[in-house]
Amino acid sequence: MLVNQWDIASAVRALPDEDYCGDMADFWWEEKNLFLALADGLGHGFEAYRAAQEGICCLRVNSGSLSLIDRAAGCDKTLRMTRGIALGLALITPEHEQATFIGIGNIRAIVLSQRGRRWLVCGNGIVGGGFDSPFIEQLSYIPGDMLILASDGIAEDFNRELNLELNSQTQTQMILNRYALAHDDASVLVARWIDNHVQSISEKTK
Repeated sequence: MLVNQWDIASAVRALPDEDYCGDMADFWWEEKNLFLALADGLGHGFEAYRAAQEGICCLRVNSGSLSLIDRAAGCDKTLRMTRGIALGLALITPEHEQATFIGIGNIRAIVLSQRGRRWLVCGNGIVGGGFDSPFIEQLSYIPGDMLILASDGIAEDFNRELNLELNSQTQTQMILNRYALAHDDASVLVARWIDNHVQSISEKTK
C-alpha cells in the first residue's frame, strides 16, 4: 500500500488447521507521525487472536501521547485478563527523520538502509503479564530506509535474503513464504519511506 510516500505491507498466516491467527500487524498515522505495530498473542487459536486484537485496538485508542512506553503500559493494564502479547511498536517522525522503537517479548526487528543493517533490541516480558522497562531504540530514519517487524513464527535467519530493492509487498511475501515456521502463527510488517530521488522501488523478485 502506497500512502504519503510510504510503501507499507503486512501479511499474517495462522498455524495450519487453525481458524484464527494470533498474530496481528497494523499501522496508522497520527497527524504527521507514523505508528507501526506487530502483536503476537501467546499461544495460538482464538484466545491468542483476541489478545492481539485487543492489544492493537488499545494502542490505537491511546492516542495523544507519543510515548511508546506509555502506550505499552496502557495495553499491559488492558490485557491483564487475556493471554497477553509480545509487541513490537515503532514511531517514525518524518519531519525529524527519526524512528523510535520498543520491543517487548520475542519480536524481531531490523532496519535496512544504504548505510547497512541494524537489528533493534527487544526486552523481556509480556504485555498483559508485566514487563521490565524496555530499551528505547532511537535512530536516524531517512528516505530509502526500510523497517521490518516479524513475530517469532518467522525463522531467525530470515534476514539472509532481505533486499532493499524489493518493494514492501514482495519483501513481505518472500519472508512469509520462505521463513514461516510450521508450528506457529507467523506475521511480517514492512514499511519503507520511498526515496524518489535516489531509487525507485523495483518489482523484481528473487
